[in-house]
Amino acid sequence: MQFVGAGLLLTMTTHEIESVFFVQTTKLPQLRQISVFEDFNERCIQHLRALKGPYMMMDDRERLPARYGENAQLARAMALIGPELEFLEHLSVAFMIDASIFLLHCHRGRIWHRLQFLSLTSRMLHREAYVDMVSTLLTRAALAAKCMPNLERLLLWNAVEGESCSFEYRRSEKAIIWTATWDVKFSEEVIRAWNEVVDLHFFSTTGIRIVKNILRYKDPLSHAEGMTMLNLPPGIVDPISLFQMQDEALWELRFKL
Repeated sequence: MQFVGAGLLLTMTTHEIESVFFVQTTKLPQLRQISVFEDFNERCIQHLRALKGPYMMMDDRERLPARYGENAQLARAMALIGPELEFLEHLSVAFMIDASIFLLHCHRGRIWHRLQFLSLTSRMLHREAYVDMVSTLLTRAALAAKCMPNLERLLLWNAVEGESCSFEYRRSEKAIIWTATWDVKFSEEVIRAWNEVVDLHFFSTTGIRIVKNILRYKDPLSHAEGMTMLNLPPGIVDPISLFQMQDEALWELRFKL
């Protein structure tokens, strides 16, 4: 985890993150960027669980990305404390919390005055997800965007072995962009919600533009490959870390772990 402020760069372990968001953020008034990335390894976790059995406790290294409801307290803390960080411009949290919980608490009248970039992961973004659940997630994202007057990009994404997906709002293009290994049909509720965001950000009724990039050529062999397919913007994962994850996945495939 990285915190970037005026001449300040701190790298923190996952065990310190909850304490930071509840206590320490108020001590860093000029915090401008927060990036959190919790890595995992699907194949190793499957092997460990098979060895330990279904009733054995797993530590942090043996946990898959947060499901809906997991780490809810941390997600709520990030959503409620974030607006109090006056200089915060960039917030990215990958795999540690689910966007659905964060967004549930994000649009309750609290303004993110300087936030320009928001990136979150959600396990709801997968092929077999219920359409209504995905629509609710994307509508909540629009409601949150209304509380961010300077928002330039909002990204919701997910990448696992076998599939990858991202939903992005780009203010400069007045567009929502779906990039995934499968197609989706946006509900009228989702389109209406994002039209309202564009109307608010541009003081006009131009309407939202919908762009779809369907990745039909292959399914990712790992979450690292899925992230590469999505061409994620800077500030989400360190390039060297991503290269190491890709190399690890290729090594596992080579030796058929």
